[in-house]
Amino acid sequence: FQEQRLPFTFETECLGWQEPMVSRGCLVVLHRRHAISAELRVINTLTGRVSRVRSPGISAMYPRTLLAVGDAGRSFQILIAGTNLVTRIFSSERGDWGHVVHTRLPPNFISTLPNRCSPPLVLGGTTVHWLCREQCIVALDVSTASATVIELPPLCFSQVARCPKHTDKGLLASS
Repeated sequence: FQEQRLPFTFETECLGWQEPMVSRGCLVVLHRRHAISAELRVINTLTGRVSRVRSPGISAMYPRTLLAVGDAGRSFQILIAGTNLVTRIFSSERGDWGHVVHTRLPPNFISTLPNRCSPPLVLGGTTVHWLCREQCIVALDVSTASATVIELPPLCFSQVARCPKHTDKGLLASS
């Protein structure tokens, strides 16, 4: 974990070779396009600080999630969720990834594919919700390491906007 203050502009230095993954508060998480390395960069849009976060050692199946952002982006937590919701959380306060956690899965859990158009939603500070292509929402309570699958009625899911091709990274930052 490295933090540095760099003058930058999103247009020239970041978006040409990096892709936004998620944002929350004043933070934007980027990763290098088509790179073997899974290093992430977290940019504080208020201060210009860039934090480099090394690979978590597990492949992300669900979109990365900013669990917590504290005090104008000075601290943050990033959740990585892989197959069967195996997770790790990065803490900027510790400067490292926590232990690998195996989530208790419900009996109706299937290998879901997240809808990349829909960013993760964090409620209550510890529950992450991902809209999935299988007409459901996967909810992960990080504090108890347990998951729930919420089935959606077919007519409800038909109202979910589909991503036009090559436009699934529209969320950049809040201002």
